[in-house]
Formats: sequence, structure tokens, C-alpha cells
Amino acid sequence: MTRVVFGVSPSPFLLAATVRRHLKQYEEQHTAQLIKESLYVDDFVASVCDVDKAVSVTTAAKDIMAAAGMDLCKWMTNSAALKERWKETPIGITEEPEAHGTVLKTVVNLSQSRLWWKGPAFLTLCEHEEESDDRSAEDDAAEDQLKCSKDFKSSPDGQGEISPQDVKFHSVDYRNVLHWKPNALFSSEQKYFVQYKIYGDKHWINVTHCQGIRQYLCDLSEETADAREYYYARVQAALPGVRSSWVLSSRFNPHWQTSLSLPKLKLEATEQGIVVQLRAPSSPNMRKKDSCVSIRKWQRLIYRIYVTCDDIVQEEHSMEGCVTELLIADLRPRTPCCFQAEVQTQRLGRTSAKGKKSCITTV
Repeated sequence: MTRVVFGVSPSPFLLAATVRRHLKQYEEQHTAQLIKESLYVDDFVASVCDVDKAVSVTTAAKDIMAAAGMDLCKWMTNSAALKERWKETPIGITEEPEAHGTVLKTVVNLSQSRLWWKGPAFLTLCEHEEESDDRSAEDDAAEDQLKCSKDFKSSPDGQGEISPQDVKFHSVDYRNVLHWKPNALFSSEQKYFVQYKIYGDKHWINVTHCQGIRQYLCDLSEETADAREYYYARVQAALPGVRSSWVLSSRFNPHWQTSLSLPKLKLEATEQGIVVQLRAPSSPNMRKKDSCVSIRKWQRLIYRIYVTCDDIVQEEHSMEGCVTELLIADLRPRTPCCFQAEVQTQRLGRTSAKGKKSCITTV
């Protein structure tokens, strides 16, 4: 889940986890199952058909939560009949909410239940009637909030099961690609939408080339080109008429988290010795003609070249900065020699594994 309301005590996540744990003892009870299926961080989203059903569900929900030491209070509804019925139950007299704007009073003929945690939690049961033209800005905001929750509830099993999973960055040579996995109930019609932002910014930005895509990755190299910044990304899954909640990646910094691939080695045997030409990996956000200099803008690299002749490691050489060629002399003639490279980042103190062997016979 991606939405956290700061300043709320206790934490919605802690409350949600507590509720889920508590509900395990009610596996066979309809209301408990309804709560379990409808839990969304600090919201419950459910539907019932009539006042009698609403009374049954809400009173049972209060009892279940009371068993966990949680008092559901500040109930409200715009159904006069339901409000009168509540007076005859432990719910008692209803109250108006202190937060989240005005109750939505339009659209659909069902009762929608929402639960917001704010200290003692309160449940909002809204029975919707015919749409009215007399709408305030608060009504519009409430409708948007309810629509978002209905979209979440209408996923295949009512628990947001189309939501992508394991959203994370993979970065090699500053090519920063966001990856995710489809949920178990994914469909061939499922599409994905990606947004990103710089750490500290308030607003999310759509990744234009990753809107309504079907693949499980999105290249964010251009969007995350400044390797000094920290970034977040998030992914939303969608089916016709249904959108999942946004799934957030962990915080990502290209400079600290990118992996550097090994250089390519080109060997040439001469009378003076073996000439080793090193080609450093290029990066999508670096200058193509001088990638080595561009990479050094962020990383100080040391390449180590290991020389093995007759299966015996004989020498080790280092190449720093933009040095791309090395002459290894004084090798025995007509001897097969193999070369391996590894890369070390001085600032980060990381060393790669050795690359594949490249072999040649001396002159």
C-alpha cells in the first residue's frame, strides 16, 4: 500500500496489520470476511443492498473490532432510516465526520462503507441516491475519493489482486530500469501506468512512454539522469473499468545503486608483448564518443587486469582514469596467455567479480 497519512496516531499501517491479524479468528464469518476483503490501509470499502443488511453488517463489524480493543465511533449516514435504526443498536447516535470533507450524496443506489482511522476510527456509511446538479467542491472531492475506493474494491477478488508486485529498480551502467511482476490474477488485457518523482517533490510525473503498457518494465534512464538525486517510482495496473492502487518502489539513487559491467578486452600479440585494449561500458546518459570521461563524472574506476600464462597467474596490472591501452611485455614466447578484468569503484569500495577469460598466444 502506498498511502500514509502523516500526523495520524496510531499509524494506519499498524492498525491495518492489527486488524488483519485479529480477523484470522473469524475466517467463517461473513462480516469478518467482508472487512478482510475491503481493508485498504486506512479505508474499508464495502457494499450492501438495503438498510436491514447495513444494520446487520455495521453492528457485527463494531462487535468484531471491539473484540480487538478498537472502538468504532462517529458513524454517519445520509439515510434517515438507517440513522434511526442505528439508535436502537450499540452504535447509538450518529455524528458528523471531522475530516475528509463532505459525504457524497449522489450516484448509485447502494450503500458504500468507508472507514478512516483517526485516533478512534469512524465508519462512514453512505447511501447514494439519484445524481443531483447541486454539487459543491467538497462533494466533487468526496466523489473522487469514493470512486478511487470503488475501483480498488472492484478488482477481481476485491483485494486489489491486479496490483503489480515486487516493484524495484535495476541499474547497470546508469541504465535505470523499473521492473515489476504481475499478480497471480493478471489478465492479457491488463495494462500498466508508471509515474516517478524526485525525493522531496510533492507531485508525481507521468512517464510518457510507459502509460498503458503491457510489458513489466519501464526504462527511466532519462528521467533519472542526474545520478546525485534520489528517486521514487510507482506502478498502477488497470483492466477495463478497474484500477489497482499504486505500488511504490524503494528509494533509488543511481550513483550508489548502479552496477558497472566489465570492460571488453581486445588483445593483440606483437613482438614487444601483448597489447590489451580496454573498452569501458557506455551509459545511456553519457556522451557516446567519450563514455569513459562521462562515467568518471560520477565514479572513479580502477580496472585490474590479471594475466595467466600456462594456467599460472603471473601478473596483475591496474588501469585508472581514461587509460584504454596497456602493453604487457616480457612474456615467454609462443606461450598461451589469458587475461581477465575486474572493476573497482573507489568511492563506494565495491569490486566486481572477474570477467570471462580472453586468451592469445605470444609471438
